[in-house]
Amino acid sequence: MTSTAPPPEWPHCGDGADPALGGDQVGCRGRRVDPYNACLVHLTTEDRETYVATLAPGSDLDHRGTELDEGLLGQLLDAVRDPGTQRPTIGDARFESATFTRDARFDSATFKGTAWFKSATFSGDARFGSATFDAPAFFGSVAFTSTAGFDSATFIGSAGFNSAKFNGSAGFNSATFIGEARFGSVTFTRSARFESATFSGDAHFGSATFNDTALFTSTTFTCGAWFGSARFTRDARFESARFTRDSSFSSATFTRDARFGSATFSGEARFASATFTQDAWFSSTTFTRDARFESVTFTCSARFDSATFSRRARFGSVAFNGTAGFGSATFNGAAEFSSASFDSSARFDSATFNGDARFGSAVFERAPQVGPLTCAGVFDLSSASFGGPVTIEAAARHVVCRRTRWSSAAGLRLRYAEVDFTDTVFEYPLSIAAHARPLHPGSG
Repeated sequence: MTSTAPPPEWPHCGDGADPALGGDQVGCRGRRVDPYNACLVHLTTEDRETYVATLAPGSDLDHRGTELDEGLLGQLLDAVRDPGTQRPTIGDARFESATFTRDARFDSATFKGTAWFKSATFSGDARFGSATFDAPAFFGSVAFTSTAGFDSATFIGSAGFNSAKFNGSAGFNSATFIGEARFGSVTFTRSARFESATFSGDAHFGSATFNDTALFTSTTFTCGAWFGSARFTRDARFESARFTRDSSFSSATFTRDARFGSATFSGEARFASATFTQDAWFSSTTFTRDARFESVTFTCSARFDSATFSRRARFGSVAFNGTAGFGSATFNGAAEFSSASFDSSARFDSATFNGDARFGSAVFERAPQVGPLTCAGVFDLSSASFGGPVTIEAAARHVVCRRTRWSSAAGLRLRYAEVDFTDTVFEYPLSIAAHARPLHPGSG
């Protein structure tokens, strides 16, 4: 491996350097194999065999900057293979800035010490399936040219992949991250598969780019899950994922379908200022703590049917450009839709609000039907505006329509409610009818 860049920080081979003629000042950047003056590639056959014979299970490997083909890597891994488990067992692994020219087969390897792969290049497949990393593993700024397979791998220490580039598919299915997992600013060009993976420490995916399908179905996030400013260019699938602590998708961009159906958010769920260009599915999702969707843009359908919000549901200033579906949703805390805009259908049929339902200053452009819904607290439509004909059906203690603007014919079908129409603007006739029977099962 030759270069005109500054020399590396480690004692390097230098083979091929030609400083006298103004050519390559550095030569081969591969780490010298002690006690020799050449890297593994440029050792004589006899010296290489002598070096490999010194290796045993648990030996440290230091081949920074070295260009390793499949044969050379195979010799190293065979030399450290545990005869009992048949697993390659490595102490400290130093492969920073190394180039793996063909497939790199680290399947089932055990890294007892720190694994350093920072800025390495994998030209073929990178296979780490069922590998175990007992100490921190550093893959920051690595270039994975082909498939990167970490399925069922175990990271006991921290796992660092910041700014790595996965140009082939990336597989982390059923992987276990016990320490912190850092994937900040990573680029996934092909599919990124984390199905049934477990993150026991914080999972950082901030500013990551997913250019193909992102699969996190049935994934468990035991600590924080941070996807702020991430970009999902294709489908993002988080069905049945479990978020035990706080999670953030704030300012994330979902260009295709985003699927969070049946996911569980036990901590605060933050989606503030996120953009959903295609359908967003949160059907049957459970939000145990606050659900924060302030200033989100839903360009197509937003489906929260049968979702459960145990604490506050914050949808203030949200733009619902397509159908807003909250059918059979349950809001146990305050539901805040203040200043939200509903450009199409606003479906709250059979929704249950056990606290207040606040739609102050909301804009309903073309919502022909709102409800039937039940509200145990105040159903507040103060300063809201309705651009087209609408029928509102609600069983509520109090309905507040102060300064509400009705730009077309409207009908209110209410049960139990006391209604406040202070300063309401009626441009067209408004009818009010009392419901004698429950609006939907369980409404009383």
